Amino acid sequence: MELNHRMRVLAVVCAAFPFLLAACRGGSSHVHGSGTAATIGSVGSGYRSIKERSVGSARSCVVNGEVGPPSYSVYDIGKPGVPRPKTNDLHDLHEILKYVHPTTLRFAYLSGEFVVFDAYPDGLCSGGVPFDVLNGACSDVYAITDRPFSTVSAGECFSAPRPWVPHDRGPGKIPWSTKNSH
Repeated sequence: MELNHRMRVLAVVCAAFPFLLAACRGGSSHVHGSGTAATIGSVGSGYRSIKERSVGSARSCVVNGEVGPPSYSVYDIGKPGVPRPKTNDLHDLHEILKYVHPTTLRFAYLSGEFVVFDAYPDGLCSGGVPFDVLNGACSDVYAITDRPFSTVSAGECFSAPRPWVPHDRGPGKIPWSTKNSH
């Protein structure tokens, strides 16, 4: 009887708290606060804490106390404390901005490489799906909370051809227009 009672209590606790339910099932969960987002989830065999840190215009993800590289809104370029991209990086960014202009568009320098990505839909440090790299190969993603200092290839091309990338070979029809935003 004691075991059944404990199992019922555990089931009630798990049902009452979605993040505990995910942990009970071995999945992951996200808890978001306002301002600084915090995510606590079951990842692999342990838990990790993910927080967002802002210093001036820079925003970084902090995973288990390790601070990732800063990223900046593309709309903050020219403001104090925001790195000015090189001429060729600015050219690439202007080409992207002809088609993509949500408020969540960001850039970062990862090991000296200029990377443009859209932190949509869950925000910068959500710990969820990696962000598409808009100025990289059609399969490049930025897994900001898992591999914060580099981009990785997700395998085959998964995004539609991007008109700002010469000879882009993504599958499907081009959904891009000059009015593309969230």
